Amino acid sequence: MPAGLNAMIDRVIGNYRIVEKVGEGGMGTVYRALDVMLEREVAIKAIRPELSREPEIVERFRVEAKMLARLSHPAIATIYSFFVDGEDVFLAMEFVRGRSLSGVLQSAGPLPWERAVPLLAGALDGIEQAHRVGIVHRDLKSDNLMVTESGTVKVMDFGIARLIGSSRLTRTGLLVGTLHYMAPEQIRGEEVDRRTDVYALGAVLYEMLTGRVPFQGSSDYAVLKAHVEEHPAPPSAAMPGLPPWLDRAILKALAKAPAERFQTVEELRLCLLHCLVLQRRINRGEQLPLSYVLVEVSDSGTGIPAAIVDKIFEPFFSTKEVGKGTGLGLSTVYGIIKQTGGFVYVDSVEGKGTTFRIFLPRHVASAQDAAPEHAAEAQVSSLIGVLAAAAEAKPPANADLTGVGTILLVEDEEGLRALNARGLTSRGYTVLEAGNGVEAIDVLEKIDGRVDLVVSDVVMPEMDGPTLLRELRSRDPSLKIIFVSGYAEDAFQKHLPADGQQFAFLAKPFTLKQLVAAVKETMAA
Repeated sequence: MPAGLNAMIDRVIGNYRIVEKVGEGGMGTVYRALDVMLEREVAIKAIRPELSREPEIVERFRVEAKMLARLSHPAIATIYSFFVDGEDVFLAMEFVRGRSLSGVLQSAGPLPWERAVPLLAGALDGIEQAHRVGIVHRDLKSDNLMVTESGTVKVMDFGIARLIGSSRLTRTGLLVGTLHYMAPEQIRGEEVDRRTDVYALGAVLYEMLTGRVPFQGSSDYAVLKAHVEEHPAPPSAAMPGLPPWLDRAILKALAKAPAERFQTVEELRLCLLHCLVLQRRINRGEQLPLSYVLVEVSDSGTGIPAAIVDKIFEPFFSTKEVGKGTGLGLSTVYGIIKQTGGFVYVDSVEGKGTTFRIFLPRHVASAQDAAPEHAAEAQVSSLIGVLAAAAEAKPPANADLTGVGTILLVEDEEGLRALNARGLTSRGYTVLEAGNGVEAIDVLEKIDGRVDLVVSDVVMPEMDGPTLLRELRSRDPSLKIIFVSGYAEDAFQKHLPADGQQFAFLAKPFTLKQLVAAVKETMAA
């Protein structure tokens, strides 16, 4: 590879013309390039010349390409090709417009927790998919997370990732990772797994909330020693006002022993999202359960394929032939569990079977009856222990639920729509009504789209919620939207386009007070 930067600019490599240098890492240099055949922007990663002479490292580079080609997720940069040009080795991949998370933090400072949690959660879903096909990143950090122009996060640079169970592609004595995010087992040169990534993600979230990493020191040795021997201060020590559950979740992710951390990235993601929902309920003055009952159901059947396990609770998803099933059974059950304030987790292994773990709020007659009677229930998932900490937050007293603005209500049940319209009107809002998505578009056209908020049902005749969302945002990208549904929010969200669409959600059934509070919160956001 030419040593001079200028020699690379305008160079044509395969089908790609180099346009400019955009970054540099341990494995090589990254350029923005143009695919001259397809006329699209791409990122070209060029391996360093001193590394390209080492067959073992070139093999690692090839394995990265092979691994990434197995992944297809909106939170992971897509790979296009791996190729050799003379003595040079290149990787062509999706060019992501945006800024690194580290760059965002350097310019804007720590993020509000209300933004940091959902922002990182979007990336966690992609990382979990990588884990499910046996890929551990091993170098997750704020530099490797790109905040796109649409406000989502993409995971970059699997340059030192490896397949679980494959031979190590690092030489003896070579420390792989970035010091401020490395787990203790990684520092000691021990075997790593998905929980190593959980540790790094805990460090990333700590940095997002406080503007600094958990461990700092005057030397690399001091930082490494701290990761292995010291316990980090809770994030709230540096950033007072953080909810207690965030402290607990982050410190659990940063546990020294892998067995004491969240065991999967999915556990961490669900914990953060569920705590966020609970915090919002607290802020609306709702009472939370004191404890949960665990209902565990297992079978020893064939298991659920990894490709569909995340879809089983989605409305209308079915593996049956057309006309043989609606796909509404599990999604209805899922919605009922979530509406009670409960949670459900699925652990399935093909060829072995599936376990459903359902946590339901415990009904207690008095505070003295709150403690579980049985040891099995007393030792329910540590995840629920973190969730329960959300109850430590105090709800605002006598919140003012009045407001000003124009709201479009979209609901096919006329009686319910009229009731909600009267309730919002009495709080000071101007309310327009539509019976379905098509009528909603007609109403917006008549008033030139001059509304502040749309509150819409999800399942409606003629045009469903996801279709309406796309149509509304094509007309006004900043329009605020609340969807209401008997289905759970995370099941509904999977039917949306993976382009960073944002919306608020209110689960049915809800009270008029809950609707007004959700409108107030969304309007103020």
